[in-house]
Amino acid sequence: MKSILLKLFLLFLVIENSFCIKINVQDDRIKFKDESFDKNNKQFDSNIQTYSIVFKQDDSGICAPFSVVNGVDKNAIAIANYQGDLSINGWAYLSINTSSSYNDTMQAAAAGFLEGFLTYQHTWDSKVNYYTNQFQSNSIPSKILDWILINIQFMRESIKNEPDSIYWKHIELTLTQIEYMVFGHNEAVGESNQEKSLQLADFFILNMFGDLFDLVPALNLTDELTYYKKDLNNIEDYFSRAQHCSALVKLTADLGELFAGHTTWNSFSTQVRILKSYTFGFSLESGIKSRSILFSSYPGVLISIDDFYQLDTELVILETTNSLITNDLYHLIQPKSVLSWLRIMNANRLSTDGATWCTTFALYNSGTYNNQYIIIDYKKFTPYKELRDGALYVIEQIPLLVEYSDETDLLRISHFPSYNIPFFENIYNLSGYNTFKYPKGSQVEFLSYQAAPRAEIFRRDASKIATIQDFQNLLRYNDWQNDPLSHNNPSYSISARRDLTPSSVGNATADGGLDCKVTSYSLLQQGKIYAIGGPTYQQQPVFQWSTSAFNLSVSHQGQPDVWKFDWFEYTSTTFNPITNE
Repeated sequence: MKSILLKLFLLFLVIENSFCIKINVQDDRIKFKDESFDKNNKQFDSNIQTYSIVFKQDDSGICAPFSVVNGVDKNAIAIANYQGDLSINGWAYLSINTSSSYNDTMQAAAAGFLEGFLTYQHTWDSKVNYYTNQFQSNSIPSKILDWILINIQFMRESIKNEPDSIYWKHIELTLTQIEYMVFGHNEAVGESNQEKSLQLADFFILNMFGDLFDLVPALNLTDELTYYKKDLNNIEDYFSRAQHCSALVKLTADLGELFAGHTTWNSFSTQVRILKSYTFGFSLESGIKSRSILFSSYPGVLISIDDFYQLDTELVILETTNSLITNDLYHLIQPKSVLSWLRIMNANRLSTDGATWCTTFALYNSGTYNNQYIIIDYKKFTPYKELRDGALYVIEQIPLLVEYSDETDLLRISHFPSYNIPFFENIYNLSGYNTFKYPKGSQVEFLSYQAAPRAEIFRRDASKIATIQDFQNLLRYNDWQNDPLSHNNPSYSISARRDLTPSSVGNATADGGLDCKVTSYSLLQQGKIYAIGGPTYQQQPVFQWSTSAFNLSVSHQGQPDVWKFDWFEYTSTTFNPITNE
């Protein structure tokens, strides 16, 4: 126990010594003078509350000299619109705008502190659910802590050694943001509620949710952390935990609209969700290309993890997970790299097109959270005109290898689907898919790129999409009892419902599709997305914790009991119900 506490302390020092902001809190030379910043952050919805983060008026708080106040303050470093009640529509909502009147580091720190402060209860709930269900413990294994410590030290040294690097500048800003999220969380918790205080390592773990599926086996911890255990003779059991999402990009037959959408697959224990919007006023010298981002996320997490992002550069990024069907690559995973969640942040901020996004993301590949990413560039789309090259990039990674290409030609035909199977043949083979032996008697080629159930369903139904309602319905689709392509298995559909798995097929688990987010050219032009929370009930019963078989066995602290919510429209300032007429 003492060694773990020491590592937590050392981990804190590694970041603190590099990124802790020392300022004179009496210095008021910088005043709030960005009128658009003030105007865009007024309260738009009765459920949304507005908060400002300002300097404290005394010398308390060496590393976190901030106060959070209600409303819009003229000296605000950042302003947040926040709605934390999941019972309204299945999501919390958070938008943060920072003021360009302050330097980049101060903006990142204030944004992190403000988010940590406002979302502290949801973050605690997520931490409890995650550690209980995935770690079966309240603590982080020491091997993971050791790895994180070396990884942070590598990034710290790289930042120091390359002071003129825009890439490492933004890694530093992200690390500052997450460090101050810890300070904000613990400030909100207060002295009287210390059992809910968290360390920097806890926030790293929450952001590393996807990375851990590869890091845990790389550290030989699967016997200890059985959630991550992979039996190659029973790979579908592993897939019930590791397969992460369905996604689709669809060009309508008349070329009038381009839809992009994503359905998250995950444990139902992770349904404490937040839709977020960040707008940073970082300096031109920072090299930032995308200042505003709208994305689905989780408490205590700076990225999507799902992934679903809509950027002001008119890029939309989707992701589904490609699990490794081999144990032969894990030795290539080393801490002197940059984890996927940090590389995604950099790629989003520093790119204006698909090719640049791919080359930026490929740098310092950690070989963890090995996914397929789809980058849609809406600047290459004009309604009723031919789609231009560069509209769709696909990128996949495994340890020591990243492959990407412009696949706009496939989209010109109709659509591009994504369903947890590698697209590139080289990635497919090196990941072990080509040598996998199906169980005796298996009638489903569930690892075939062409013949997997979701591939067949997308191929059959995507051509029928004419409206955004059609698109929404397909990404929530699961009619496993009646659809022959689902083979009587609720996992074999676009939005899985593994909680409904019949005993003749396998063991039911509290896992499956738990949301949907969609956008289009017209929505992007308005700064909107449509989203819905909770497992699909389109053709299936509504999921309810209190009547499910998992109510006592799966931690779901902080969640609504009944998951029946409607589609909502989200922007960077508000959310509203939508009606599909």
